[in-house]
Amino acid sequence: MTKLIILLTIYTINLSASETIIIPSFFQEHRTFVLEGQKVYSVAIASNGNIFAGTDSGLFFKPNNSQEWKQIPGIDSPTYFVSTFVNKVVAISGRLSKNILVNGKTNFIVDNKVIQTVKIPNNLKIDVSQCDFIVTGFQGIIGNSDDLFKFHLGTNRMLGEKYIKPTSINLGHGNISQLFAKSNQSIYVASEMGLFQKKGKSWQKFDPSSGNRSWALADCRSVAVDSRNRLWFASPQGVGVFDGSEWTLYEGKDGLPYNDFTKMATGINGDVWFGTKKGAIHFDGDIWEYRQGKRWLPDDHVNDIAVAKDGSVWIATSKGLSHIYKEKMTLAEKAKFYEDEIDRYHRRTPYEFVLEVSLPAPA
Repeated sequence: MTKLIILLTIYTINLSASETIIIPSFFQEHRTFVLEGQKVYSVAIASNGNIFAGTDSGLFFKPNNSQEWKQIPGIDSPTYFVSTFVNKVVAISGRLSKNILVNGKTNFIVDNKVIQTVKIPNNLKIDVSQCDFIVTGFQGIIGNSDDLFKFHLGTNRMLGEKYIKPTSINLGHGNISQLFAKSNQSIYVASEMGLFQKKGKSWQKFDPSSGNRSWALADCRSVAVDSRNRLWFASPQGVGVFDGSEWTLYEGKDGLPYNDFTKMATGINGDVWFGTKKGAIHFDGDIWEYRQGKRWLPDDHVNDIAVAKDGSVWIATSKGLSHIYKEKMTLAEKAKFYEDEIDRYHRRTPYEFVLEVSLPAPA
């Protein structure tokens, strides 16, 4: 399940004037689990590299120059959504009653501190399992089964306000799975009714087709625009990408490993990460890679996903957060790693015989 990518740079060892040994280095994929045991609902990355995770214990963050995770003071209730725009961070927290947000709050975070909290009105019904929230400019956009709503985020405009003031964007009904915004005037929506784009005051519905495939999209699960300005979506029917002139569609017969999608995020080189109810999928345009099980994830159900500027990915699951990243290493370093693993888990005598292996509990 590991992937090796050879680098253009190499190490050389000069044994003599006439003999040189070339030692290539590779990119080896690794993973690290953090916030283990917590249900991580949402993950987002600010433009300064700080990472934020909404969990059942509140909102946590990791500064870009640190490996330490800290809790944001002032948010002690579960945090279901966190979104960033440049260095602006907004999180929605509260309690649940049958998946409906109760006593919901919109928290404005600056310099990793809550500077303002504004309540969400009770008549705005938010089923956290069937809606999404994003920040774009000075607007927050939240969708539920009734409609899509926007509200102002400028703290100066909300001084003294007890509640946010959502305004309908007139999308219509339908549970919303994921939102993506290129600007205030260009919003994409993946919903149970299909895939939509808002341009100005009007909505466009997409019905992708490619060759002899034509999909009347329903139950669209995720949407994003990549670094090459291509539009991606994922649904139980499959995955599609639109380059501005034509669609390319992918199904199981095209290599798609799994199709019960939750969220998606685009990478730095036109690649895409998909979250599913049973693992994560990476696609670089040629190769599909499936990341499933404890080797890669604390839990297989992916709640959210975000890609950092270095290309590494943060995957939110119901039992913690997984960080999948690549590091340079040589074949000798990789061999040493596996030898150390063998020694760590299969103790050996001085004569290299394997001793008994003990477990904390029978299993």
